[in-house]
Amino acid sequence: MPRGAGHTFGNQGDEAARLLVLHAPAADSYFRELHELWSSAEPPSREAERELMSRHGMEPALNVGGPA
Repeated sequence: MPRGAGHTFGNQGDEAARLLVLHAPAADSYFRELHELWSSAEPPSREAERELMSRHGMEPALNVGGPA
């Protein structure tokens, strides 16, 4: 998808799903930090996720028609 295009992934089925995403240029540091953020006992706050996204030049899209 082109840079800046809003996107998401969800699984509404009962079976496990997998998603393969390739980034060019690579976003390794973002996903490494995202893994660290989600590795604690409690889920991170939305603010923590948004701050991480901001540091990597990302901006969350407005929630249109999906869960919050």
